[in-house]
Amino acid sequence: MLPDADTARSSVIEFDYQDGVDGKPRPVQMFPLDPARFFLADRERDFALVAVGAEPGTLAQFGFNPLIQAEGKAIIGEFVTIVQHPRGDKKQIALRENRIVDIPERFLHYSADTEPGSSGSPVFNDQWEVVALHHASVRAPQHTEFGGFLNEGVRISRILEFVRAQNLPPHSRGLVDEIVRAERTAPTVPAAVEHEQEVTVRVPLEITVRLGSVESPAAGRTAAPEAISIDPNYSTRGGYDPNFLRVPLPLPRPGTPSLASPELRYHHFSVVMHRERALALFTAVNIDGTQSQSPRRDSDRWILDPRLPAEQQTGEEVYRDNPLDRGHLVRRLDPAWGPLAKAANDDTFHFTNCTPQHHSFNAGQTLWLGLEDYVLKNADTADLAVSVVTGPVLAPDDPEYRGVSLPRQFWKTVAMVKQDGALSVTGYLLSQAALLDEFTEGEEAFSYGAYRTFQVPVRRIAQLTGLDLDPYVAADPLERNEASSLPRELIRPQDLVL
Repeated sequence: MLPDADTARSSVIEFDYQDGVDGKPRPVQMFPLDPARFFLADRERDFALVAVGAEPGTLAQFGFNPLIQAEGKAIIGEFVTIVQHPRGDKKQIALRENRIVDIPERFLHYSADTEPGSSGSPVFNDQWEVVALHHASVRAPQHTEFGGFLNEGVRISRILEFVRAQNLPPHSRGLVDEIVRAERTAPTVPAAVEHEQEVTVRVPLEITVRLGSVESPAAGRTAAPEAISIDPNYSTRGGYDPNFLRVPLPLPRPGTPSLASPELRYHHFSVVMHRERALALFTAVNIDGTQSQSPRRDSDRWILDPRLPAEQQTGEEVYRDNPLDRGHLVRRLDPAWGPLAKAANDDTFHFTNCTPQHHSFNAGQTLWLGLEDYVLKNADTADLAVSVVTGPVLAPDDPEYRGVSLPRQFWKTVAMVKQDGALSVTGYLLSQAALLDEFTEGEEAFSYGAYRTFQVPVRRIAQLTGLDLDPYVAADPLERNEASSLPRELIRPQDLVL
């Protein structure tokens, strides 16, 4: 809406375009914008910040909501509230039945009743903290319960991160300096009805960044998110336990041992890297559903593993200023169980456990991210325990981007012990090939389709990866089914053959 300073200079902002409690329209107050004082726009993050041409005392009557850079304000399954002006009409509020469905790297996905013209609306959590700016609707064919579409908001933490990183002229930098100083003296949050008015108008003047505890008077409590903290003493990590299921299941054996790194052990999981590709050959994690915890996700802080040369790891450079997400191979919450839950959660933020994934792929869950949960809670398991091995298919013709070959396919095996004491190992494939066109030219190879989950024989995964998976193949229920050579698309959990 405000792509440049000239457009902003000829625009105005209106406050109180809404009906009062008596049902009558409130008097609208109009102010010019002042891009000479502050203007910043970014198309990728779909926002613009511009100063308002009015004295602070004049604007004080409308109140404001401090914006918080720390993550952890949004949790999957929580309600959100959207204050909006759809189609340019008076203020409307989308209240209940609006839940967060997914939290990708840069965005927030939620179900909500919005209409065109609501882009830029603040998305609030239940503590009336702004967690995102409403952005657009996106296709989500796996979520048929929402008609195949979800709403997407740009995460506030990503916007503030971008703002603070800009090389602004001195007169604008002064305002950014005020933002940094304000993180220690954040003003009190006013009544919830005033939040939206301030967020949509005064963000460039009064955004407040707070990196410590987040006080929310509307919620009546203080939340102190714990930062990612990684113990530098790696000798304490036990790694993947091959006897975790009480039926031995060793790590896969690389087909070319000289290209594989030594086993890198973390809390409750292990990683083996491909030395030349600088990506994981595979990861392996033990999950104990009886002791699982859900540590709150604070600001992501990914680090290189000091046990491995930096050139054998893919670091931050490949993820900058593009739609590539840092895709966890071992899910953040999978190893987060028992007394070491927080340490194990933090261990998943090593770049060794990270593979470039297109945002739309990383955000499109289908059944991929829920396989472990479904097996733990719904299958005929002897106890709530599974071992999961995950990795990319490192094909020789993967498209190259910034010196890194981007994997088209990802695979996973999920192992459990059934009630009869037999080991069951199932295999799955997921593709992002159709989403990598913007990074390469040429036809994709061996693609089952964009972010669709397929159950396949474990033998097929062994053929694709070159890994020795014989103990896994022997426990695959599809191995005993002659009609199972073709991939089985998974639409519902009930489609799984376990």
